[in-house]
Amino acid sequence: MDLETAKNHYITRSRQIIDANESMARDSYGLLEMITKTKLKHHKDKLGEFYMWLREYDEAYSENISISGSINDVLMKQGKLGIAEKAREIFISSLNSYEKELSNIEGNINFKLTTSIAVLAIIVSVSMGAI
Repeated sequence: MDLETAKNHYITRSRQIIDANESMARDSYGLLEMITKTKLKHHKDKLGEFYMWLREYDEAYSENISISGSINDVLMKQGKLGIAEKAREIFISSLNSYEKELSNIEGNINFKLTTSIAVLAIIVSVSMGAI
């Protein structure tokens, strides 16, 4: 893969990550989902896919970091690398946002599940005391 293709992939995949992040944020997580965590596992699997993309595009990016050739070649390569670097930063930023949202949702699910179990335990103990 050449640098231009990697740059384009960084940008288009960044948009896909943002869309996935928005979809994850809009998802609802009921009691059954809190227990099974099916949706959460699905979103974590997507994170693995996103990192595979990053490794693939970074390979093309890093292959072009070497400086060789005439001054004009080096300047041209430096310009292309600068543009690709900005596209990579956008991708990384999108990936970081996805990870933060995933962590936030996981924390909320765990809190709700723990709270629900505690409330259920209180109700059971009060009911048993009334009998």
